[in-house]
Amino acid sequence: MSRVKSAPRYVLAAVLGLCVFHSWACRDAGEAVPDLVLLPADVFADIRVRIRAGDELVVASASALRDRADSLITVPLASPLDKPLVAPSGIKKDYLSRAPYFWPNPDTPDGLPYVKRDGQLYPENRTGTDFVGRGTMEEIVLVLGQAYYFFGDERYADRAAQQLRMWFLDDSTSMNPHLEYSQGVPGIMPGSEWGTIDTWRWSVLIDVVRLLDESEHWSQSDRDSFAAWLKEYGRWLEESELGTRAGLMWNNHGTFRDAQLAAIGLYTGDAARAREILERSWHVRIDHGIEGDGRQLYELDRTRSFGYSNFNLRAYYYLAALGKSAGLDLWNQTAPDGSGLQAATHFLGPFGASPSEWEYVDIAYDAFAILPVMRWAYVAYDDPVY
Repeated sequence: MSRVKSAPRYVLAAVLGLCVFHSWACRDAGEAVPDLVLLPADVFADIRVRIRAGDELVVASASALRDRADSLITVPLASPLDKPLVAPSGIKKDYLSRAPYFWPNPDTPDGLPYVKRDGQLYPENRTGTDFVGRGTMEEIVLVLGQAYYFFGDERYADRAAQQLRMWFLDDSTSMNPHLEYSQGVPGIMPGSEWGTIDTWRWSVLIDVVRLLDESEHWSQSDRDSFAAWLKEYGRWLEESELGTRAGLMWNNHGTFRDAQLAAIGLYTGDAARAREILERSWHVRIDHGIEGDGRQLYELDRTRSFGYSNFNLRAYYYLAALGKSAGLDLWNQTAPDGSGLQAATHFLGPFGASPSEWEYVDIAYDAFAILPVMRWAYVAYDDPVY
């Protein structure tokens, strides 16, 4: 069964990157703004107007998105049942993955227990589990959901809805709403608190699902069932032992967990809970996690410090975008020492162009890791320096 290999975040970044060409000239063109709570709704509305008007500034990127959407129409839908392996529970619908930076023990005949090599991916950890299927599901929903909104082609909505039902809603194929066996380590533990990072894109995915609301292929019954699934999953994130331990982590794992919980709260109508989570996140994640000069100490001690600093900053941006929808301004809030999102953004900004000046360990330095956050910073702060 064929599976897609490209990461959905690149398509998403390319679409959001359309907004950098000029300030949103078509914003007042009568286009209805979509009901988004994380992604920039006014930018999406503007892009759709410009696509329909044949604006040459967006034609190339729009064409690339449509080509990708057309190719995904024929990709087999993904389900937790597809994986060759099964979780320790013996239940195929239980999500399963392995911690990526653990390797077979060279000092034991059976390789157990695995040993950690931070930042060094053991490729076989990606095989046989839900890692590939989950990525396929995410790309189908993220790309086709956006393509449906921009182009109005019901084929995209239909296929995205089919994929959502298969992964989340259908009794025979859907994932059970927990991550008890996510990022397990052979010979040590069947699942870990690190596993909540596997679903880091779901804050965006939940928002993109909103773009399907205009379609006849995504019914009110579908929306209600999806909300019910998210409530159960959110309950696991907050109340289970692994979910609770993930919430105690100071780095990107905890940040993305909070973003998922806030996105779930806003989708399921519990705005008060979402605001409570976001207010706490300001103190626990942003104020505590960012120094006055913008450094993120809990990411700088990793072997991929630049990549993880940008990754966690993206999670902070998710919190800020969701905060705006919940009536909180996390974009501009600063602590007495000057720490805040802009400080973190300013700290990282120069190193995309000057990687040789990065003084921390990064065994796989990727200057392009900064592009998604700088694009979003431009939208959030309307400042061309980004």
